[in-house]
Amino acid sequence: MANEVLDGIATDLGKINQEIKTAKEYLSVLKDAGEDTSKMEADIRTLEIRKAKWERTLEARGYKIANQDES
Repeated sequence: MANEVLDGIATDLGKINQEIKTAKEYLSVLKDAGEDTSKMEADIRTLEIRKAKWERTLEARGYKIANQDES
């Protein structure tokens, strides 16, 4: 059971990498439009830190993070 859960998390982390990339593209557009993006940028940084911790933890246990696409 634990292996299935950890496999799922590793797969989800790969998807999260793509979602973060998309969010950063949207942030760029918002910035160009003059919107205040400081809170959103801080939230993304916090999520990236958490994601990186999970990636290191899973990789240390032999899991491969699918679709790693670092921006």
